[in-house]
Amino acid sequence: MWARLSTLEKGKPVSPPLRAYPHFTARAGNRALTVQVNLRQGGSFGVGILTDVTDAFAALHAAYQPRCEALALDLGLNILFAIVPATTSTASGARNSKYHDRCIKELAA
Repeated sequence: MWARLSTLEKGKPVSPPLRAYPHFTARAGNRALTVQVNLRQGGSFGVGILTDVTDAFAALHAAYQPRCEALALDLGLNILFAIVPATTSTASGARNSKYHDRCIKELAA
């Protein structure tokens, strides 16, 4: 299989080869006409075909019995501030801090 991907040069697409592996071959669902391109460390990239698993996993979702009524995840504020762009300058860092402070207060209310 090959994926045909458009490039910024009109009329010059690239067609990287796709290799199947056991997890992909065994995965239930319908293959979509969509690919996901992922940049890897070192500058290489991978191309994956997306699979619609909605129907394939419907029975699993219907049979699911949660063990508790609610589940909370505490990711901490480090992640929140690490993903905010341009926090290195004092002015933008202060703006971002005030923005996130307002958001957190709204969630706590």
